[in-house]
Amino acid sequence: MPWRATFAPNAYLNISSDNEVTIIAHRAGATARHMLVKAAGEKWGVEPATCHTENGQVWHKETGKRVNFGDLVSVLQTMEVPAEEVITLKPFSEYQLIGKEVPIYDVKDITRGKAVFGADVDLPDMLYAVIKRSPVVGGKIISYDDKKAKEVQGVKQVIKIDGFGTHPGLNKPLEGLAVIADKTWAAMKGRDALEVVWDHGENKEYQCGTQMEAMIKSTEEDGKVRREKGDFKAALISAKKVFEKTYKAPYYAHSTIEPPTALAHYKSDGGMEIWAPTQHPQWARDSVAEALDMDTAKVTVNVTLLGGGFGRKSKPDFVVEAALLSKATNTPIRVQWTREDDIHHDYYHSHSAQRIKATLDGQGKLSGWNHHTVFPAIGGTSSAEDLHPSDGEMGLGCTDFPYEVPHIRIESHESKAIPG
Repeated sequence: MPWRATFAPNAYLNISSDNEVTIIAHRAGATARHMLVKAAGEKWGVEPATCHTENGQVWHKETGKRVNFGDLVSVLQTMEVPAEEVITLKPFSEYQLIGKEVPIYDVKDITRGKAVFGADVDLPDMLYAVIKRSPVVGGKIISYDDKKAKEVQGVKQVIKIDGFGTHPGLNKPLEGLAVIADKTWAAMKGRDALEVVWDHGENKEYQCGTQMEAMIKSTEEDGKVRREKGDFKAALISAKKVFEKTYKAPYYAHSTIEPPTALAHYKSDGGMEIWAPTQHPQWARDSVAEALDMDTAKVTVNVTLLGGGFGRKSKPDFVVEAALLSKATNTPIRVQWTREDDIHHDYYHSHSAQRIKATLDGQGKLSGWNHHTVFPAIGGTSSAEDLHPSDGEMGLGCTDFPYEVPHIRIESHESKAIPG
């Protein structure tokens, strides 16, 4: 079956070869260029043919005027997409990047061990921290004894980090005890020596197996219809053959190549500077400002190489930990997660259950497709009220079912963490 690709609104082509994919990509770029040049020409009152695009801008050579592509977006939204026959493709000889070798900017530093990852940044007089976090989300410290931890050579102090409840959100740390030391190894040994009594809270009885059983059972009932075409139930009645299978997947950790780490420096002027392998520096900045009750303008985030993020390092909880500790000690602090921390305290890819039923008609053709899907929604990480997956999640293999089948019914089911 051919793919249907969109290179401009209301313009579709069937793709039958790699060459045709390339042509469509070129035409898509040419369409965008045509519209950008036209918009700029109208803005300046000049002929579009006297304008050209270069490095993300439209230029008018005679006057020297130029405008960023982004500044023309509001105009583009009001324009009609031009007909295919008025689009001129740029000759391959004029392309500056396509078909030419473009070296990776920092490949030499990476291969020679000179690249700067999260744990490679050092500041004068910095200290190191590892954290004994609540083993259960939402857990609280009842009591602790840090005497033995402080006896470990190199350990400077132990600081409590207050948690943020049962649903902490993606940008807030769990409750825990941070061991501050002059070396990472000393901090780790100090953490091992901590004695902590935990109140594990309402999540202490949670069992993923129990939730999985409930999810599988829910797929045997009608769910919330997220896409429907034809009448699957009628196709089921008239089917000559029915195939049915339930699939399940466990929780998966991101297992980042370099475990999360962040260096924070609380400065004498009240500002905070961060060095971290973050995939979302804006969120990290805002979360630090919120946690420390300071203006975001006073927070600077320097992004190091990720060391494998896979989405995990878009969450800034580990960055906030470093910021809290740096302010508390008035010293540059690097928070270092271990591999065990990374696996235990990850934001896991959700477990899920999928029940699929397919029907064949008298000619042996696929006549119906019914997909029941159930898994904790990503929104449920911060809101217990989000029980159904979002449209975006459903579009990652369910509602975007791509095949031409007469009868399609896609359903989702509620999933809530059930203790016990």
